Amino acid sequence: DTVEMEKLASRKLRISAKETMRIAEKLYTQGFISYPRTETNIFPPSFDLGAIVNEQTRDPNWGGFASQILVDGPNPRQGNKTDNAHPPIHPTRYNNNLQGTERQIYEFVVRHFLACCSKNAEGQETTVEIDIAGEKFTAQGLVITARNYLDVYPYDKWSAKTIPFYQLHSSFQPSSIEMVDGETTPPPLLQEA
Repeated sequence: DTVEMEKLASRKLRISAKETMRIAEKLYTQGFISYPRTETNIFPPSFDLGAIVNEQTRDPNWGGFASQILVDGPNPRQGNKTDNAHPPIHPTRYNNNLQGTERQIYEFVVRHFLACCSKNAEGQETTVEIDIAGEKFTAQGLVITARNYLDVYPYDKWSAKTIPFYQLHSSFQPSSIEMVDGETTPPPLLQEA
């Protein structure tokens, strides 16, 4: 929906909400994306997602991903809002000639749409609590087992800090123990989102 697109573009692309809407409206009038002023995040059952995904198979950056969606069948995330006037924001026509911020917003809309039609990413998180001579230490790691939508949506990051598999309440001998100096840092300044 409109507000979510503005927030994400501000946070992920560093483009203000006002500029995002100006560009989105221009892309809409040129026929490259759907109407950008909508509060809908649910595709109606009759919506032909396959045709829209198929339009994007020509792109050298995400065309292969779009082709795989067609093999698996588009399976869109369904939100909980509809204005019953317009579908969620999506690409309507393929374009590879845009430049600058227009290109960034168009690519963001396309990648967001393809990610929404794709399978969830999957991972396994492990937390290890260690007791060494009465001192407690904690280590966490995430292993990504299926990237899925992450392959087309670079705006979400899953850190893959590998950690071995451990059995609950098992003992092990650490291969090394390091003491690292560090300090806390203040949070970043607030910004438009």
